[in-house]
Amino acid sequence: MKRDEIIEKLMTLPPISNGPIKIMELLEDGKTELPDLIKIIRLSPGLTTSVLKIANKESYKHQGEIASIMDAVKIMGEAQMYKIITSAAFCSLLNKPLRGFDLISDDLLTHSIAVAIIAEVICNALKIENIEEIFTASLLHDVGKLILVEFVEDDFTEIMKHSKANRESFEIAERKILGIDHGELGAMLLEIWELPQSLIIPVRYHHDPEGKTGQYQLITDIVHIADNISRSSGIGVGDEGLQYHLSKDALKRLKLKTKMIENIMSQSLNQFNQTLKLFNN
Repeated sequence: MKRDEIIEKLMTLPPISNGPIKIMELLEDGKTELPDLIKIIRLSPGLTTSVLKIANKESYKHQGEIASIMDAVKIMGEAQMYKIITSAAFCSLLNKPLRGFDLISDDLLTHSIAVAIIAEVICNALKIENIEEIFTASLLHDVGKLILVEFVEDDFTEIMKHSKANRESFEIAERKILGIDHGELGAMLLEIWELPQSLIIPVRYHHDPEGKTGQYQLITDIVHIADNISRSSGIGVGDEGLQYHLSKDALKRLKLKTKMIENIMSQSLNQFNQTLKLFNN
């Protein structure tokens, strides 16, 4: 299956729930009152279940049993709620095997969460603001794989062979075999969902930070580097994870040195393990 057929199939994908998108908009405007968040979450059974489940995990047991969204939001705060709600919004989309990419749904979700956490640690290390926006872009960076998986199984072996034989990055092999890569497809999907350009551009260029990133160069560089750090750690990747290349220019733009990257990896691993405890049964 080639580019035009894949894009046509994209149009049949069910839309994401309006609830999580509305929550993101409210949290980003910086003026959201707690009752406004609660009203939306309470109308979404999926979000309600996820929030209460996470809130009652070990990290929050000292607060007592949580049986309502009001109590959960008060205990976790808006920043933590943002991450939990954003993650929960896309868990349903990841709940399927990714056959062609030698991944299962848990691996893709694990990798996505890891990249988001690493990006957050990078932001803190570099004293960068708008962390929540970068966290979200990082979480969504591989959303295009959800589309490709429906059609790529028969072509995957050819893509992998081409990548290895020609020593080309995996997304280049995707474009040569399929006419499109998962970054471009992911960006198209976010366009359909009417999400902001600050998310669309990093998703589109997370393997090509020298692309047409414009004012979103910083976010794209961070997502790109976080993705590569996660892959070098082997978190939630199949064989294709070995076929991507780190941009030296992105490292230079962020002025990241080897010692700083090592510290980022160490901090990220600790936070990642803590976060997994919240999502595990």
